Amino acid sequence: MQFEYTDSVSPGTWRSFLDGRENVYFFHTPEWAKIMKEAFNYRVATRLYHTPEGDILIPMMESRRFGFSFYQAVPHGYGGIFSSSDASDRLLLSVIASMAGGRHLSLDIALPPGATLQADGLPRIRKTLSQWNYTHIVRLRGPGGAVEEKYNRHVRRDIRVAERNHVETVQKDSLMQFRQYYALYERRAREWGHRIPPYSLDFYDLLHRYGRPYVQVRLAEMHGAVIGGLVTFEYMDTMFTWSNAAPEASRSFRPIHLLLHDALQSAQEKGYSLVNLGGSGNLQGVQKFKESFGATRVDLETYRIESRLALLAQIGRKPLTSTKQ
Repeated sequence: MQFEYTDSVSPGTWRSFLDGRENVYFFHTPEWAKIMKEAFNYRVATRLYHTPEGDILIPMMESRRFGFSFYQAVPHGYGGIFSSSDASDRLLLSVIASMAGGRHLSLDIALPPGATLQADGLPRIRKTLSQWNYTHIVRLRGPGGAVEEKYNRHVRRDIRVAERNHVETVQKDSLMQFRQYYALYERRAREWGHRIPPYSLDFYDLLHRYGRPYVQVRLAEMHGAVIGGLVTFEYMDTMFTWSNAAPEASRSFRPIHLLLHDALQSAQEKGYSLVNLGGSGNLQGVQKFKESFGATRVDLETYRIESRLALLAQIGRKPLTSTKQ
């Protein structure tokens, strides 16, 4: 089944599908798409479909290889399907299945926490599995009281360690602060054995250029020296902790504990529904760290929709079993 759509969506129309909804992240915005385009040379391929059950927006990016195109919803974050009305699951599945065909080989879609597709038994829509198909979330609404009540005793102790050592959080909106964070991130990446950090300085410059005010950088300072940093994405009623860094020499002063505590308090004060601490792969120590702040594990659903040509190309080869978002 084919549907009428446009892939030239104005930022205003795009945001109108996000406004007032729950479970919306900065990854869904035109600003994130612009960052992906300039940082990684994707084409913005977001589509606005016109269907009998109402309009449907699907934020996504396109990459090309050997004359074929591949869609992602969205790279390095969560995708989503946003309807102007309560469109049926059957219609939504028909729409996304129609995207792969001809020279458009596949669509990878990573849904935000709590979102699901009822796609069991459909031959071209396949759930993919990996060590990154989960996240950790601190929920802020309801009878939970102050966010500090969710912490275990070790976190409370480590926050006091930072405070006794006169560690303070500093939050500004300057390019210098973004670059100060990047210096910490680069140093910490080398300590982890990376010759080149996963994300470049240019990427963080783009976060500053296009991401503000949704992208926030907090730095931890001790006696005027920067010893830790935390980057968060804040949009609608969600906060996502994108990255943190503290060199090995400063970790005993617990700057990350203090920074995350500050971010959680800020999210509570702003009325956010949740703070998403992200996935941790197979790193059990990182998982326990997040759970010590009261976070609970939430599974994520990721899917690959493939064209018939892509399916034929896999005959005789080991099938693809996972994607990492």
